[in-house]
Amino acid sequence: LMHKSLPIAFLAAGVVACTGGDHLTDPNGIPTSDLRSAFSHGTCAGTGVVRYAASPMSIADIGEFTPLGVMTGAHVTPVDHQYLYPADLLAGRTHYNVYAPFTGNIVLIQPRVKQAGDVGLAPVGSVDYRVIFEGSCTYWVYYDLVTQLEPNILAAGGSALAANNSANVRVPVTAGQLIGRVGGQSLDL
Repeated sequence: LMHKSLPIAFLAAGVVACTGGDHLTDPNGIPTSDLRSAFSHGTCAGTGVVRYAASPMSIADIGEFTPLGVMTGAHVTPVDHQYLYPADLLAGRTHYNVYAPFTGNIVLIQPRVKQAGDVGLAPVGSVDYRVIFEGSCTYWVYYDLVTQLEPNILAAGGSALAANNSANVRVPVTAGQLIGRVGGQSLDL
């Protein structure tokens, strides 16, 4: 599907928290199966959906949009995410800006180091990031395949990210704030 002018409304989907049934709790007494603990470390506030106030990429930078539910590539079931492909996939891995979708917090950063045999054009040893944004105690969204993070966000991950491990963080962001870059592949959300 090629789209040249996308309304912001298509980005309204997000990951809504679900609670599980395990009886382990975090230091705040919240069940560890609860996303308030897993993502927000018991420090979130409020409830409900938070609408996107900014596009993850500039609309002019998006060459193709693939919606939820498509069966593509290595996915053997309908995907639970959307794909935003940059206008020029050959422009380089850090060519396009990536922006925070709403005012909230980045609460988890997960690096993924490219290995020999991985799908895609990224060089072996390069790192992509999955970034989870908290809008409230019941609403989180993620971006995946961010190819570069802004220095302050990368620094918040400290030694965990330096060792290519996931990092629980709490980085306040505002809607439309530059959080990183992408290029040569899709930005998944």
